[in-house]
Formats: sequence, structure tokens, C-alpha cells
Amino acid sequence: MKRTLVTLLYHCGGDLLLARWVRRQGALLCVLSGHRIIDERRAESIGDLRDLRRGCLTVSAFRRAVGYLKRHYKIVSLDDALAAGDRLPPRAVVLTFDDAYKDVATHAHPMLSDAGIPFTVFQTTSYLGTNPRMLDREDLLRMREDPLITWGSHGVTHTPFTELAAAALERELSESKTALEQILRKPVHYLCYPDGKYDSRVIAHAKAAGYQAACATGRGLNPVPIAPYAISRIPFETEPLARFAFRVAGWR
Repeated sequence: MKRTLVTLLYHCGGDLLLARWVRRQGALLCVLSGHRIIDERRAESIGDLRDLRRGCLTVSAFRRAVGYLKRHYKIVSLDDALAAGDRLPPRAVVLTFDDAYKDVATHAHPMLSDAGIPFTVFQTTSYLGTNPRMLDREDLLRMREDPLITWGSHGVTHTPFTELAAAALERELSESKTALEQILRKPVHYLCYPDGKYDSRVIAHAKAAGYQAACATGRGLNPVPIAPYAISRIPFETEPLARFAFRVAGWR
């Protein structure tokens, strides 16, 4: 019943009315958090099938969602969103991908690049080239010149930062940042907390390491002024387009 109602409301434009109502007192930033983009027609490995079951994006779902966002929202880079301040577009959306799976290079990058859509990749540096499912150094070298891509750190080992002692936390923050900057030949300003876990101690260490902002989870929209070290993100998954439309609009 709930799914039927959401679909009906979507076809009546209810998602856009909700977006307008939620943003009636000012702009809100929607940040979407994805991981994999799997070609469901060629998914044969255990890893692919498992990730499809847990909701990772399919190529077709990603294409539908991006098409919807292009029609009704303004997709901006993380740089532009944070620099905009109170000039943030009314329906601003940022696309982000965590861990840095190979799918980002093979499926997301060509589609988004052809459409001129910016996005952010948060790289877990110890994952680089560890298996065929993950980005490797050569992928980063090929992609680093694309101005549409913003690169950020996702730590070295993907260990939740709140579980680490000070010395280990400093290594995770500094070593991942340095490794990426050496490959990309550009500064890395942004961080994504593994598992979305952070506290005031982690924020203090992130600032000391030179990060200008950090993303978490939270499943909500970000009011302006944006809290730079506590950016909430909405999971970007395979789901009916109507449900996706309402979540981007602000419905939880």
C-alpha cells in the first residue's frame, strides 16, 4: 500500500511539491552516497550478486536516477556547494561514491563525464589495486585530469575513526591524504568518515590534518550554513524511482 501511494503521488508531482515545501525557508543541500554501480546483465560473481542484494546501484537504476536529477535539480560539485554559502541553488545535489570501486571508472565516470556532471570519489587508499573490483593506481592516473571529479580520502584501512587511538587516527588521516596527493598531483581537501562514524575528537584531528570538510551519513538534507565536518548524506541505492524522488526531496 505504501509503495503504491508513493508511486501515485510521484506521478501527480508530489515529490516536487514536497521539495518546494521542505525548502520553503531556504536552500538545503542533498548529498548522495553511493558505492558500486553494477551492470545487472553481466553480474555473475558472488560479490556482484551479494552487492546487488544489499541494494548497490545497477547501471539502469543509476541512469534513471541521474536523469531525474538532471530534470529537477542542480547537480553541483562538493567544492561549489561548500563555497556557495547562502547562494546555494535551491535544489542543489552532490554525488559522492565511497571506497572507490572499479565500477566508478567503468560505469559512473563515462556517463557523468558525457553529461558534464561533477561528482566526488572518496578513496580508501589500502584498497587501491587489491582486487579487480577496486580502482587501481592506473585508474586514478587516467581520471585525475577530469575537472568534474573531486577526490577525497576515506582513510587508509576503512577502520571507523572513533575506534582508533590518537596515533593510529593521525596515521589514517595523514597517510591517506599524502598517498592520494602524490598520485593525483593536487591537494586533497575532503574526508569521508568510514562507516560515517565521528565525534569531536575525530573532527579536531581532521582539521589538524588539513581537511576542509568531511562527510558522514545521517540520511538528511544539509541546511545552510553547512556544517563542514558533519555533512549528512542520503544513501544512493537501487530502488523505485518514485521512492528515490521523495527521499531526495526530503522525505525520510
